Amino acid sequence: MKSILKRRVFLVLFLGLVLSPIAAFGQGEPFPNRPINLYVGYAAGGSGAVTGQVLAEGLKKYLNQPIILNLKPGAAQAVAAEFMKNSKPDGYNLLYLSQAN
Repeated sequence: MKSILKRRVFLVLFLGLVLSPIAAFGQGEPFPNRPINLYVGYAAGGSGAVTGQVLAEGLKKYLNQPIILNLKPGAAQAVAAEFMKNSKPDGYNLLYLSQAN
């Protein structure tokens, strides 16, 4: 009885290891494949906006996609956060927030 149980457990583990790489073939096109929006909750010219621009340039270099910087100032970054909350959750919208000390 124990040997049958051991064989079944071994078979399940073996099939799990053998079949798990098959899921990689079901993936679609590589990410990212279109421009990415970066929302910043600060006005142009401020330190938060400048930091957002530096971040956008760094992301552009590593992701090989254009990064569109969108400045949404107001209400202590709540306008940008609200805009981000209502945007499509597809991974192409990023929000840059910073904490004031």
